[in-house]
Amino acid sequence: MPDFFAPTALLVHAAALTQVYAFTCRDQVRLRIFLLIGNALYIAYYLLHPETPLWDAMAWSSVMIVSNAIVIGQIFKDRRMTDLSAEDAALFSAMGCLTPGQFRRMMKVSTKHDAVEEQVLIEHDTPSTGLYFLMSGNVRIDVSGKVIENAAPRFLGEVSILLNSNTNGQVTALPGARWLKIPKDFIDGLSDRDSEMHMNLTRGMSADLASKLRAG
Repeated sequence: MPDFFAPTALLVHAAALTQVYAFTCRDQVRLRIFLLIGNALYIAYYLLHPETPLWDAMAWSSVMIVSNAIVIGQIFKDRRMTDLSAEDAALFSAMGCLTPGQFRRMMKVSTKHDAVEEQVLIEHDTPSTGLYFLMSGNVRIDVSGKVIENAAPRFLGEVSILLNSNTNGQVTALPGARWLKIPKDFIDGLSDRDSEMHMNLTRGMSADLASKLRAG
């Protein structure tokens, strides 16, 4: 008759309970750390409890430990901000909708621009070529004859991105303005490539649009 409460048998119970707890964790790092601990306990059980160690099971549990450790490292790398320049750190904070890793991926395909004189960024009723984020300075927005000025920080061109439609107004950067342009094809591909980043960016655009509507 098996002894379910032998000292070594307790290892498998501890391993199972640890992994059950892991699946209740919403934080990815905590979840993976407890899965890793559970696998380590399983290895100890496979080594100590049977008369002959279960080498195959130990090998696959080791593979799972290594894979979890790699992903944990990737998550910590994705969350760090130490490699951002002062300007990019300020831009990250102003956008306020992406994780550091998502922000770095966006910056790899985006470009920064400066206006030395008035420059039209978005023409009225044309296909969108990208999403803009005003980093500093001011822009003039003309929508159906209503002209207003907006100051940084601010998304620009988000309506056509959100609705997947032509632009609904003209946006002109005023001298001294500095902005970031995110290519539209990059944004369009996020829904398939990185749904979480797509959701975060959509939430940021929607919040910015709502603040514009409240301001009139």
